[in-house]
Amino acid sequence: RKLSKDDQKTKKAQDALHLKWEKRMNGHLRKNLMQQRAKVIAALRIDPELSARFARSVDEAMGAFDAWQFANSINGDLQNAFTSAAFSQLDLEASFGEIVSDDAIEFQENRLPQIAEKRAEDRLGVIDGIGNQISAKLNQQILEGYDNGENLTQVTDRVRKVFNVGLSRARTIARTEATIMTVGGAQAQADANGMKFKKWIAHEDEFTRESHSQAQREGWIPAEEPFK
Repeated sequence: RKLSKDDQKTKKAQDALHLKWEKRMNGHLRKNLMQQRAKVIAALRIDPELSARFARSVDEAMGAFDAWQFANSINGDLQNAFTSAAFSQLDLEASFGEIVSDDAIEFQENRLPQIAEKRAEDRLGVIDGIGNQISAKLNQQILEGYDNGENLTQVTDRVRKVFNVGLSRARTIARTEATIMTVGGAQAQADANGMKFKKWIAHEDEFTRESHSQAQREGWIPAEEPFK
């Protein structure tokens, strides 16, 4: 359905903010993966021969990927996405002529940084879990290559394939986390400003879930109620 001018304005602001943080998170995750890939391959290249020393290099390579470092590479992005969405929400409300309450200002000045830090900490645990999946797959491939008697080039190819999948997952992670943090920041700020009603604005394209379209059709509902 065609969005109202106010809905279009809101959606445009939300989309721009989301895209900004999605790109930034994706860039930092990909950079970290490339750095860690180089570290793993460097560990494998201690000795190019299938010898006892190469076996030791396999052990080192299998322990070279740091899942927490992978997750923590966007810690600052997560917090900043949350806080920037909160500021954007307040600006949006003011542009519609809404009264900015003292509680909303107090929230930004005092409670927002702590809440953003806690939300980011919660999400880091999820991303660390994904990093551990990458690490497990990586170690499996290195060990299989070594057990099969493959040479350094073959084992390195296995490593590259695992990281290629990781690079693809980085974009999905970035998109998901940008959504969670920007929506969460806007919601937290709206709550602090005494939001009474809310409504869902869907993208309404070929990728839109039917449940999202249904939520949009509900229109305005009380802020404390869930969408059906």
